[in-house]
Amino acid sequence: MRGRRTSLIVLIAAVWLFIGLFFFSQMALLHPRTNRAFDSEGELVWELSAALIWAVSTPLIVWLSKRFRIEKKNWGRPLTIHFVIGIVLAFVQCAIHGLIIKAVFNRDTPLLITQLLPSFYYNIDKMVMVYWVIVLITHAYDYYQRFRQNELRAAQLEGQLAQAQLTALKMQLHPHFLFNTLNAISSLMHTDVEAADRMIVRLSDLLRLTLESSGKQMVSLKDEIDFLKRYVDIEQIRFQDRLTVGLNIAADTLDAQVPTLLLQPLVENAIKHGIAPRASAGHIEVTAQQNDGKLLLRVEDDGVGIGPQGTAHLHEGLGLSNTRSRLEKLYGPSYHFELEKGRHGGVAVLVSFPFQLASEPASAASMGT
Repeated sequence: MRGRRTSLIVLIAAVWLFIGLFFFSQMALLHPRTNRAFDSEGELVWELSAALIWAVSTPLIVWLSKRFRIEKKNWGRPLTIHFVIGIVLAFVQCAIHGLIIKAVFNRDTPLLITQLLPSFYYNIDKMVMVYWVIVLITHAYDYYQRFRQNELRAAQLEGQLAQAQLTALKMQLHPHFLFNTLNAISSLMHTDVEAADRMIVRLSDLLRLTLESSGKQMVSLKDEIDFLKRYVDIEQIRFQDRLTVGLNIAADTLDAQVPTLLLQPLVENAIKHGIAPRASAGHIEVTAQQNDGKLLLRVEDDGVGIGPQGTAHLHEGLGLSNTRSRLEKLYGPSYHFELEKGRHGGVAVLVSFPFQLASEPASAASMGT
């Protein structure tokens, strides 16, 4: 803090020194056009001493500007105070300026107050104007700082709100798939106790992974695939030979950063609406690839399909609508989410968003099944 204050004082002094030298150079350039003699030493002392006085006065004026701030709701009293202070300070500066000139050029004669009045009369308008310029600059800078702080505070509040909304959306998925899984276990308990027991074991593994990632919004694609595999194991116990899931994951996408629980609701939706309604076996294909700075994900089933009305009449359940909402909050307009007719008669969900590496790179293991 002290170093910053020293740097600011040095900057103020340098600015006023430059102003003093500038006015001296103007006087030197204009002097040939006048008929009076030019005292270069006297003019230099005059301008530099004036600049020195303003350099010393500037921190005081800045403090006064902050102390008596001109606000929209209360401007009368501060305005009057600054008007009075500007005139008093102008006279004090004239007196100090006179003392400096006397000390340099005329040490033997006393400085009378009557000698200061002409200088005060001819320079008061300039001095008061400079005073008000400093006051206005200080106010402008303070308002700018307030604006930046309010902007930063608003951005922080917006980020906290978005984080809370994302957490709420993510938490909705936990009871959603848990209810469906428990419902499947309940059904199997009356027909296949051994299968129900295996499903409970898989569910415990799934819940353990869910708890481990409860504080994370983003994970690597490899971790997301590991979670998906455990969920698919549960569903394959339930559907037995009626369900197969293929994973076609490009090796260069394993370390990509993806939202937690992104793929599971998409696969669950494909099972529920594509595979479960039909009696024959069904297949779901999950693919991931990188293209042009984007991570492209596709979940496609060969189930009952869209029907003659097309995708416009498809109803998005909790899983799809939740996924869309999370992608919108995480990526804004940079994400793409679309349902289309699958290549084998079912439905395909296409998701894409900016490709970013996760903080902990995953090993490039084979993800095919």
